[in-house]
Amino acid sequence: MRRLLAPLALIGALGVSAACASQPAVEAGGPGASEPERPFIKLAKREMALLLAWRGSPPSEGDQETLERLLVERLRSTYRVPIESHRENGAYTGLSPELFFGFVERGVDDVVVVEAEQLGPHDVRLRGTVLIVVLDDQRVTHRLRIDQTAGKAGEGPARRFADLAYLQISRSWTDPGAEPELDPLRAADGLAEKGACDHAVRIYERVFETQKPQTVVDIQRFGDAERRYEGCRRKVSTRDAVQKDKGAIFRLSMEQAGVPDSVKKAFVDGLPKSGLEQKLKGHTDKPAKVEILPGILTLTMRYHPERYEAAVKGQSPFFGGQPAVWIEPFLPPMQLLADLRERALERMPSNERLNMARTQLTLRLEKVLGDYVEFDFAELDGRALVLDEARVKVGGRAEVVVRSAVPKVAQNGAFVLGPLENAAGETTPFGQVYRFFELKGPPPAK
Repeated sequence: MRRLLAPLALIGALGVSAACASQPAVEAGGPGASEPERPFIKLAKREMALLLAWRGSPPSEGDQETLERLLVERLRSTYRVPIESHRENGAYTGLSPELFFGFVERGVDDVVVVEAEQLGPHDVRLRGTVLIVVLDDQRVTHRLRIDQTAGKAGEGPARRFADLAYLQISRSWTDPGAEPELDPLRAADGLAEKGACDHAVRIYERVFETQKPQTVVDIQRFGDAERRYEGCRRKVSTRDAVQKDKGAIFRLSMEQAGVPDSVKKAFVDGLPKSGLEQKLKGHTDKPAKVEILPGILTLTMRYHPERYEAAVKGQSPFFGGQPAVWIEPFLPPMQLLADLRERALERMPSNERLNMARTQLTLRLEKVLGDYVEFDFAELDGRALVLDEARVKVGGRAEVVVRSAVPKVAQNGAFVLGPLENAAGETTPFGQVYRFFELKGPPPAK
């Protein structure tokens, strides 16, 4: 247990003697000298922090430092724990996600918030409020009002205010251990619910690395937390991907795996006269690549819904009464990929030509967040012929294979879709293709 079993007397900054807890000794002229008795404080092994918030125009830097130092010294001495301190300008409206995250990382259980302001522009006296915040659920357990009176001659306003604030705290907050300790998992859940996913993800990952569920209740809590974690992780990765993509510009790269460097060199040497790079610039302003793998040659490019819509303007969204994807705008890049392969074949070693001539040609259209659709095609007499089968992955689902609802018309640039939903209202593979291309117009076919 973190809390000590036996209550201990108030000790510390005001010179209270443990041996005389019922008749505390106070420094001459110190705060509380007229107080007849001070309460016992039950010490507990808790981590604490001080947040000093200044409403309005703060006093001089020296006064701020004095108040902060005195409060830290007295709280540390009385509650027998290290006290980390922070300062903020402006009224306290709750812990920011950044500050909350920092406290959670360091295992802080309680935050003493002292909100102070000068009484007026020509009045150096201070007034304010003290809030005791339990970090576990950010609940305020004590709300104390401080109205400063004039101090003794030569006593600065910061020192007098520190005396008054400290007395209020020590009189009222006598049993910190009565409140729950910090639960990092609950803290992460709170951040996730507020949309502070960057911080929530970091706490979740730390908890999952260091803690394991021990009971049925723990298993349920961890299961709920893992679902929130996955949701937050997706939000963070989505935001990061979108932000990174804003700065991405067009360039065509060549990548290979599992094939000799001589094969890649043949493609690189053949690229300038293939026309592929120039053609792709008309289709996308984002990076594209040619990927050379054993048995597969893939052209990957960005799919832009607005460019697709402009390219098929005037085309019917149906083929034979069924929704259709028009692949025709992508046939020129496909054909140029096939031409590039022919140029590369002329430049590569003879022992590699046969294998490369048999490679499957594929166009992969991608989106920012990793959704994609792939169309395999062949080249015949200088013409790209799209096969009836495609692969699609959208919305974090697994890749599915879908065949054109009408055979062989894909060769002419139309991939026909069947029902977009099944009888239960679930999206079919056809519906996933429809969703990827962001098609508009036709209602879901039942």
